[in-house]
Amino acid sequence: MPKRGTIYKRQTIILCWLGLLLLIWGMNFSFMSSSRSVSFAQESGRDPFDGPPRYNSSSTPNTTSRPPTRSTPSGDFRSRYQGTGTADPPSAPSRPGTEPKRLDVDPKYPAARMPERPASQPIQSRQTPVTPTSSERTQPSLPATNDIGNGLPGEQRLEGPQTPSVTVEKRAPKEMQVGRAAVIELVVRNMGTSAVHQVLLHDEIPRGSQLRRTKPQAHRDPQGRLLWKLGTMHPNDEAIIEVEVVPLEEGELGSVATVSYATEVTSRSLVTQPRLEVHVVAQKQVMIQEEVELIITLSNPGTGVAENVVIQEQIPEGLSHPAGESLEYQVGDLAPQETREIRLQLTAIKPGMITNTLVALGEGPLQSQPVDTQIEVISPLLKLRTDGPKRRFLDREASYVFEVSNPGTANAEQVQLVATLPTGLKFLEADQAGRYDAQTRQVYWLIDSLPPQEKGVVQLMALAVEEGSQRMKVEASSRRGLSALEEPVTDVEGIAAVVYQVMDVEDPIETGEETVYEIRVENQGSKAARNVQISVLLPEAMSYVSAEGQHRHRVQGNQVIFEPFPQLNPKAETTYQVRAKGIAPGDLRCRVQLVSDEMSAPVFKEESTRVYADE
Repeated sequence: MPKRGTIYKRQTIILCWLGLLLLIWGMNFSFMSSSRSVSFAQESGRDPFDGPPRYNSSSTPNTTSRPPTRSTPSGDFRSRYQGTGTADPPSAPSRPGTEPKRLDVDPKYPAARMPERPASQPIQSRQTPVTPTSSERTQPSLPATNDIGNGLPGEQRLEGPQTPSVTVEKRAPKEMQVGRAAVIELVVRNMGTSAVHQVLLHDEIPRGSQLRRTKPQAHRDPQGRLLWKLGTMHPNDEAIIEVEVVPLEEGELGSVATVSYATEVTSRSLVTQPRLEVHVVAQKQVMIQEEVELIITLSNPGTGVAENVVIQEQIPEGLSHPAGESLEYQVGDLAPQETREIRLQLTAIKPGMITNTLVALGEGPLQSQPVDTQIEVISPLLKLRTDGPKRRFLDREASYVFEVSNPGTANAEQVQLVATLPTGLKFLEADQAGRYDAQTRQVYWLIDSLPPQEKGVVQLMALAVEEGSQRMKVEASSRRGLSALEEPVTDVEGIAAVVYQVMDVEDPIETGEETVYEIRVENQGSKAARNVQISVLLPEAMSYVSAEGQHRHRVQGNQVIFEPFPQLNPKAETTYQVRAKGIAPGDLRCRVQLVSDEMSAPVFKEESTRVYADE
């Protein structure tokens, strides 16, 4: 059986070897951690999340020199909805150098893998960098609120990447004895280039020992651990804490100390405010169907760059553009005090007072005041009025008056008035230098210029030569495609004018002798007379002998009645004869009656015949 001293000696050797292995492992871990942190900071050169270049605290935008005004034609205006394809704007390309470096992550473990130390790398110390606690890490961005901030930029030394590096080292005797006091030292150093604040050192009393004292005096945290509040540590500052304990039993003795701290960093940005102002110059009046040019002056009188500026235009009713009603012009970025000039060509298509509205938009809430431009589109108008008889009899003259007026807002140029006569009206004459073309049956007048609210009046004389509805076509036209049309209608009617004469062929006659009454009927009118009828009433002192005519007749006592003549055309005539004998002397009267459909009452005539007798 080995001796007790030999056993203690072997245990001591084993403990020494274990302590040496732990020392080598701790130095290796410290070196690789610090080496990784330093190399990362050196290769990046600056904070990989650092934003784009910014103004220094002493620099301001140059507002003394104004960039030149650039003029842009209207051809770059396009439809607001042309070629979009999607409602989402294209994502901005990332700038080189701004992507944060990625650490390789072991899929098995969430923590970053520690690179292996090369075998030739020497062990320098047992210092271990301390990582801030999870509560001190950068928090994710919070949603926007209505809170108003009151923070201010820090000192200029806090700008740029801050590289704090706090190490903690624990120094303990390689061997302690039960019952004998021993001192354990904790060394906290700031190995970085910036100060750290609120440095807290936590440690536990090693199990199997009793605390005698601490230097400086330690506090207790809520978990009962030892706590030293070291405050602010500047670069290369060092704090040494002594913990005196008395081992109570054999075995390994130790505890794990932790350090937490806070570091400060600041940024400084110059806040600028871009502004957009729009000024539009255009003609106050424009003739219809002509182009109106809008000279748009867009400026940025602000202190910052107006990004992705566009001009939006909603074409009002009365104007038009080939690209449609909703237009957009991509201006791009507009530097402070920069001015652009854009020209927009529109076409006037409807008369009246028109309000055109433009607005410029930029990134964010940037928007100009809408600019209204009043444009009056003027246009001549033609209005035609005709005045003529609604009814005319054949072979009667008809007078027509044509009035062409301009109720518009501009002169009507080269106004031509054309009247086309129907075949039932014959041209007689026209005033105001009216020219008649017999082949086309048209009468022409020309007015060089007809001012607004003025009128021109011409007269035409025609003869009604055919019965029926005679429709005349009257048209006024001028430049710019203006026209007006009227079609007056005149109903032409004929009139029947039937006249007749009665005469006795023999007068006087002796009793017992005969005489003939000849009745000649004529239609002197322009319309056929219908159902013309003659009846002859002989006196009682005469007796009927015979009768002749184009139609049959009948005798009722001393009255001879001829059948009606169905139609007696204009200028036509017919003759009737009635033979009678005188049977008693005296001044005898033969009475003839004429009726027709056109007559409202019969027409009577008498013829006197002297009948005598020898004594």
